[in-house]
Amino acid sequence: AVIGSNEGGIAEAVRDDDTGLLVPPGDAAALAEAMRRVGDPAVRNRLALAGFRSAGVSLNAQVQSAKLENILLGGDPAAEFSDTYTSWSGLTRP
Repeated sequence: AVIGSNEGGIAEAVRDDDTGLLVPPGDAAALAEAMRRVGDPAVRNRLALAGFRSAGVSLNAQVQSAKLENILLGGDPAAEFSDTYTSWSGLTRP
């Protein structure tokens, strides 16, 4: 399971309470609570599985190639690739 700060790139990659836990920067109490939560095997396994699935569908070569091609052809770099994001190697979008 992932615990990260809810700002910058981490907050863009981790969906709070779905693919990981996000805490405010510098908030030791929130970090301690997040650590306590991932100590629960059910929570830890749920977050880890969702993170694995999310990475499998959004970070695979097909999706990354499509994003690069879109950028090189002058498209919007932030565009969603929902057609390639819905299923890959039997994984579905969480």
